[in-house]
Amino acid sequence: ALFRLVHPDFVDMSYASSAPLVMHAQRADQDSFYDIVTETAERTSEGCENAVRSALEEANMLIRKASSVEEAARSVNVCADSVPEYIADVNMLGDDVMMAIGFTFADYDMDAYPPGEDLQLYKACRLFQDEEDEVGSLDKVSNFFQLLKETGSEEEFPGLNDRDDCFDLSVFLPDGK
Repeated sequence: ALFRLVHPDFVDMSYASSAPLVMHAQRADQDSFYDIVTETAERTSEGCENAVRSALEEANMLIRKASSVEEAARSVNVCADSVPEYIADVNMLGDDVMMAIGFTFADYDMDAYPPGEDLQLYKACRLFQDEEDEVGSLDKVSNFFQLLKETGSEEEFPGLNDRDDCFDLSVFLPDGK
């Protein structure tokens, strides 16, 4: 499919299949797909891998230190009332916030061709690489969710822009009912 995109004058039609099928058969390392996403992010913006990893490790640690799920949600500008009922503690919230970010990076990876500064992947990397303003890791997560609100589509994430004051985490998670 990519060859057709690059050489439309030579290829009339193409077929593409989901490459990570061996993951579902448990024949590949469960992180192998995200390793590719990480490599793409690093090629898109040098230093992205370490910046994202260190910020998310610190943010996850801080989320887990919060005194309540509501406090933890507010710390990354997630609408506290959008957190599904099944998230009973800050550890589970931390896991789900990290999962939402990982899924979004994977989605941005799918659109990372041709390379350029206009890509969502590049913009997301740069948010985490922001060192000039001494932005903390929780603020970087909050800024990431804001970028998603600004660039995401209602078609892909129904309800994404229903709230102006905070990020509605339920666009990623089931309601738990």
